[in-house]
Amino acid sequence: MRSRIRVGRPTLTVGWAAWTQLNGLQGPSTAKISYVCYDVRHNCCIMFCYQEDANMRANVGGFIPVSEVVGREALIDTIWRALDQHCVRLVSERRIGKTTVLNCMSLVPRGGTRCLYRDLESVHTMGEFVQVVMTDVAGQLAGRERSASKTATFLRTLNGADASGFRLPASVSWHDLKECLRLAIDDALRCNNGRIVFLWDEFPVMLDNVMRRQSKGVAVELLTTLRGLRQQRPSLRLVLTGSTGLHHIISALKGSGGSDTLVNDVPVIEVPPLSPGDAEHLALQLFNGEAMELGDGRACSVLASEVDNVPYYIHVVVAEAARRGQQIDSSAVRELVRECLVAPHDPWKLRHFVDRIQWYYPTVEVPTVHAILDFVAAAAGPVRHAAIVSGLNSAGFDPDAVQLRELLNRLQMDHYVRMDHSGAFEFTFSLVKRSWRLQRGIEP
Repeated sequence: MRSRIRVGRPTLTVGWAAWTQLNGLQGPSTAKISYVCYDVRHNCCIMFCYQEDANMRANVGGFIPVSEVVGREALIDTIWRALDQHCVRLVSERRIGKTTVLNCMSLVPRGGTRCLYRDLESVHTMGEFVQVVMTDVAGQLAGRERSASKTATFLRTLNGADASGFRLPASVSWHDLKECLRLAIDDALRCNNGRIVFLWDEFPVMLDNVMRRQSKGVAVELLTTLRGLRQQRPSLRLVLTGSTGLHHIISALKGSGGSDTLVNDVPVIEVPPLSPGDAEHLALQLFNGEAMELGDGRACSVLASEVDNVPYYIHVVVAEAARRGQQIDSSAVRELVRECLVAPHDPWKLRHFVDRIQWYYPTVEVPTVHAILDFVAAAAGPVRHAAIVSGLNSAGFDPDAVQLRELLNRLQMDHYVRMDHSGAFEFTFSLVKRSWRLQRGIEP
């Protein structure tokens, strides 16, 4: 069996030297094994290792190097294992770290796989989508290989197309667009013996753009074409993700021929916040990297808890503490979080959770959704279904039982609330609950 090391955090030499060093055969090392798995498909042991790093700085909104990504090893392993069998949809709330996970997969692929990452947020038409796929595939083909590809051969039959540059003509029929997409996918699968994964970020946003710029029918046609490609090419692998839930797009398309069957062959994997231990470790590394003195031993654990173990907010709080240049302790952490929650310029964009209700739900449902979340926000802990019904009745609402359960299901999919094993509901994130109370004037 070959042994191989994936470097999850900084600077170990990949190969047997690192393996023997980790096992104490070449003197002391600060390296620690954070996760080990066995890759059945490629017959190798994969170890995610890190060294304590005093130079890991708070990074708010910027690109996080693979070497500084904490606590995502097991999740990434789960995704790769799923991709051995099928395509994947990654879902989570915004700022949890979906794009960071995709970056890790793209920069540290497995088993010779090539990952083609693309942010689709700026794509507004089906033609633009086909073009970016062709451009990404062209980047994987050498000059002669590109010239001889099926895509280039077909483009030579289209007036105004650039076959050598994989560029579509200004005007192209639906049939030719779909043929270009099909041929580009085939060329991609052929160029690396089928070991290609397309990582499409903001895929739902692109579909929403297509609906607005072209039509819902075009969006349905695009989803139908991609489903056909997945069915006809068993080796095709896609990872679809985005900050907007794909279920909202499918719901909007149901009156135009869309349905859940368009994506029901793509299983969902949830991207959760970090574990409490990983979140605390990240906080410690960042405080150390910013050369901040910790006033007590609980500052890191309190920070992790206060921001629901979300790495983005850990970076934000550490960056703000470093800017102030103060000694940090658990009390100062709590005060920083409180200040961010009430800041008039809303630095964490938490008002978005209130504002987007009107975009996510039909106008007729918005008052009921507000009433449900107001009631759950006011409660000290989880509330049962019967209590929610009673609270809605007291507020003048009398929803149908089926409608209420449907709304609660959608609120879970939108990461507003979660249901525990007893069937009680509470806010998924305490930060959102605190912000909701402040913005809606809810007394706890």
